[in-house]
Order: sequence, then structure tokens, then C-alpha cells
Amino acid sequence: MWAVDEAAAPRSRTHATASDAIGVAARWLFEGRRIDMQGVASELGITRMTLHRRSGGRERLIGEAMWSLAEQAWIRCVSAAEVDDDPSGHELYSVRVIRSYNAVLVSSRGVRQLFDAEPDLALRLLTDAAGPIEPRMVAVTSEVIARDEAHGCLSPIIDRMDLAYALVKLAEAFLFGDLVAGRPVDVEAANRVQTALLEAGRVASRPDASSR
Repeated sequence: MWAVDEAAAPRSRTHATASDAIGVAARWLFEGRRIDMQGVASELGITRMTLHRRSGGRERLIGEAMWSLAEQAWIRCVSAAEVDDDPSGHELYSVRVIRSYNAVLVSSRGVRQLFDAEPDLALRLLTDAAGPIEPRMVAVTSEVIARDEAHGCLSPIIDRMDLAYALVKLAEAFLFGDLVAGRPVDVEAANRVQTALLEAGRVASRPDASSR
């Protein structure tokens, strides 16, 4: 969906595990294919009943596959932000990561096809506070906020986890809400609002003591 790690997507394995099933499902999602339990089971060389037992069912399998792809994309965005570090402090690290991830998300063929084919399922999996995606997204978002805090350039205006939760919910509202409604996704609006929330806690640069 967002990105796919071929090494994590085995083609066939007689004694396939839940991780193997997630790898195949993730590849199928990335390719824009509908997750068919019989098809996935056949590719893994196991029965459909075995696949259900090991994966927890179709909805859980899709949710875990979605997170696998989302996590891979997030890691790539974090790595890119590290390489493209901004020593001038003009832009917060957390802003760079989140903006990059938003761009990957809205350009994903897999996301759009899943919303087109099964919008209720896609929205439920992506936005459920107890689901496979949202709590994990809140956790990784809090980590990039913590990085800015550790570098002394950000003091969040609210509790870090509350801020991370708000940023994730804003992305859901701006990006997924438009997809469900069939409207063009306004990723720039999402970027502006998320950036404003983070920038509100930016720590002002202190004048160098030697210049006083």
C-alpha cells in the first residue's frame, strides 16, 4: 500500500506463520489486489482454515498488512528526514517526517483502491482507536516529537501523547475523510494544520551569550 519490502513477503511456505501471511497480504495490498483468503492460503501452501486460525481472520490480516506497509513507509520517511537534516533549525524534524509521510500516503495506489473497494473496512481499520493502525501511528508520531524535544527545539503546548494523537486524528480527518467522500485529498491543508500545532511549541532561539 505505502511501500513493500519484498524480503518480508514470502511466496510460499508449507509451514507458514502469521508473519508469512501478513507478508503476502501486504504485497497484495501494495499491488492493489483484493485480499482473498483462499488465494493467500494457496500461495502459502496451507488451507484456508489454517490461514484463518493463524492470522485471526480476514479483517485482522488486512489490518496487520496495512500496518506492515505503513511502518515501512514511516521508517523510510524518518530515515530521509535524518539525512535531510536542517541544521538551521528552520523546520522541525517532526514536521519533515509527518509531511513526507502524508505525501506517501496520498500517493498510494493501494490506499485508494482499498477505499474504492471496501471503504467501510478501510476507514474502520485506519481510524479505530483500538485498531491495528491508529495506536501505533500515535506511538511513532510521539517518537519524532520526542526527538525535537531532546534537541531543545520543541516544547509541546500539550502533553506529547495528546499532541501525537491530535496530529494523527487530523491526518485521518483531512486525508481519509476526503477519500471516503470522493473528494480530492487536500494534503497541503493537513500539512498546514499539523505544522501549526507543532510550531506552536517551538522553542525560540536564544541569543548567543557572547553577543550580549
